[in-house]
Amino acid sequence: MSDENIVEFSRLTQRNQELEALNAELGAERAKLETERAKWETARAKWETRHAKLEARIAE
Repeated sequence: MSDENIVEFSRLTQRNQELEALNAELGAERAKLETERAKWETARAKWETRHAKLEARIAE
């Protein structure tokens, strides 16, 4: 391998490591957002249930 190829390989290896670290960060952030979304969906479902019960009581 020529010196230029070694330097380029080293640069690309470092960049790959940086991108893998960024990908891991984004994966963790996505997991947090998915958890938050699930909480909101649960809260919305509870609200919809309460709303339906109130509408049923009003209709009586």
